[in-house]
Amino acid sequence: GGALMPAFTRGLLAQMPWREAYLTLGLVAWAVLIPMALLVRSPPGLAALRSSALERGLPASHIAPLRLTATLCGANVCCCICMAIPVVHVYPLAVEAGFSPTQAATVLGVLMTMSIIGRLGIGAMADQVGGIRALLLASGLQTALIFWFSQMNTLPGLLLIAVLFGIGYGGVIPGYAIILRELVPANRVGFSMGLVLFFGNVGMSLGGYLG
Repeated sequence: GGALMPAFTRGLLAQMPWREAYLTLGLVAWAVLIPMALLVRSPPGLAALRSSALERGLPASHIAPLRLTATLCGANVCCCICMAIPVVHVYPLAVEAGFSPTQAATVLGVLMTMSIIGRLGIGAMADQVGGIRALLLASGLQTALIFWFSQMNTLPGLLLIAVLFGIGYGGVIPGYAIILRELVPANRVGFSMGLVLFFGNVGMSLGGYLG
């Protein structure tokens, strides 16, 4: 979706004003997501897993689940501010640098395509090294690279930074999910993950505005 939507959105914007284009995107999302959500079912054994978690109590961690969730919410706000600035502003950055709208959309499309690689690759790494290390790697990668968007004035340079940043961008969410799976009881993971992702969206909103 992230790889294909920039080109699709650009096509919409060529046909209609931006407000109508965004309304169209929202209606398409509802038309697809709501029917699909009705197909979701709980996996076999989930009730037993939750009961077992309640009987065992808290996992072997040095931080209580509520405090951990609050900490991750704060971390997600900060890292999503960092995420959102290139995602929102790389297109106008490229246009202002003299590249065509198609080339600018290509930079964003490459970033989002590489996020697929990061999500799968760093997600697989998290299974081996743990969620905290994976999250530090993904966040560190995007933090180290965000500055360099402003220093590149060639298309190959922008594409290179988009490739590397996209890997870190994609790897952040699996890190949070694995941390919660490792350190929060099964009967609280859904609430904790929903809360952490909500604050991530707050960070994405702030990042676009602050940028």
